[in-house]
Amino acid sequence: MGCTFYGLYYNEIMEASREIVYPSPGYSFCFQATMDRKIHYNWHDHAEYELTVCRQGSGEIRIGEFIHSFKHPAAFFIAPKTAHAIVSNGNFDGWIIQIPPFVLNSCEGRPEFAFLTALVKKTSPALRFSGKVSTEIIRGLERAQEASGVFRWMCLLETFFAASHDSGARLCSFCPEVPAKNGDQTGEKSSDKMDEIINYVFNNYTETHSLNGLALRSGMTVQRFCRNFKKKTGMTLSGYIQSVRINTAKKLLQQSRMYVDDICYEAGFNSVSFFNRQFKEHTGMTPTEYRRCFGLVIER
Repeated sequence: MGCTFYGLYYNEIMEASREIVYPSPGYSFCFQATMDRKIHYNWHDHAEYELTVCRQGSGEIRIGEFIHSFKHPAAFFIAPKTAHAIVSNGNFDGWIIQIPPFVLNSCEGRPEFAFLTALVKKTSPALRFSGKVSTEIIRGLERAQEASGVFRWMCLLETFFAASHDSGARLCSFCPEVPAKNGDQTGEKSSDKMDEIINYVFNNYTETHSLNGLALRSGMTVQRFCRNFKKKTGMTLSGYIQSVRINTAKKLLQQSRMYVDDICYEAGFNSVSFFNRQFKEHTGMTPTEYRRCFGLVIER
């Protein structure tokens, strides 16, 4: 399974292949333990929710346009029909659990399963959980692996309960969905405005953004803007822009034959040496070393 996530030429992105998921014998869902082996799942999607958990190891996961380097403990919950791919740096020890929507949706409207309904509703396109809760999820899956029948499902419910209460969970997206305008009914005008600002920065990541200018645009003081921006993204404005630029550079290194120098400027950096330093700080590799991981070597 040594294919890259993308086609070889710029903007020639490989269509996600549709995976048909078969439930584990005796269950309505697929429970797969992956122990001490390298994994490389190509760009694909499927109709099921997926809980991907790393107990030991590290690697990189792409979910939609979002690329994230992970190290144990790590856990991701991916919505149905969301294109994703994952590759480990070495041996990977963990689980991939795929659950049909009807199984989770059957709990909707039942007060005792309100936590599960809430988790499902906010999983679009995917959630990545904090290290603390990822550790709780791992403990739950260790119990689930030893259990069988309904007791395995009960362990999974405990796992989802812990996941639903993770205040440190983050959406796997740089660009939030802006709710449809609904007059004053939502009561979340400032939140909606912040989403619009984040979308604006995301779509103009190569530009230089003034903190004062964005705060003015949002109708907030600089202090309030900074507080709300970090609450929404988990990052400062400068950290967010840097992450979007590095993410863009990763995609171009994976999917194109552009030279590294050209990618530097395309991703919004104005100095090749600064780009190289920042890229290595984020990934532990130079851009050329990163590209080789995906089977591309570009000669001048």
